[in-house]
Amino acid sequence: MEFPVTSDVNNFDYSVNVLKRLQGVSFAHLNIRSVVRKFDDVRLLLECSNLDFLALAETFLNGSITDAELHIPGYCLFCSDRTEASGKNGGGGLLIYASEKYSSTLLYSHCSPHLEAVWLDIQLTKARAIRLCAFYRAPDCNVSNSLAELESHFSELSIT
Repeated sequence: MEFPVTSDVNNFDYSVNVLKRLQGVSFAHLNIRSVVRKFDDVRLLLECSNLDFLALAETFLNGSITDAELHIPGYCLFCSDRTEASGKNGGGGLLIYASEKYSSTLLYSHCSPHLEAVWLDIQLTKARAIRLCAFYRAPDCNVSNSLAELESHFSELSIT
């Protein structure tokens, strides 16, 4: 299901509600291009839509902003800032806001020249758990290398 690109929170909320009815848990992914500049919009989106999980790519975070500065009540924050290991300057970065109504644990965080990824283990109920991955591949990265690296993550994390 695709979400419409819109600044109208009511339209976005409607799309999320449709997803909730279909799946039981709501997820969204946005390429935010600087979470600091758009933090008020992100907070409003989470407050109005009741999303369970929101993944943000291209957060442009690099360690100079603390998790406390990005905290939104009712959500746990899991992020992977762009590091020198990526061999890139600026841009990149991933962040996942996970609703506190679920038990979420950071499984793995990764930043390389080909791929950035954040993996969470999420306990939805006592009997139901999922693994969530948000990943980002910069447009100038080799697609084959990025896919090979992602496949390696799946193998290492025993996901089949």
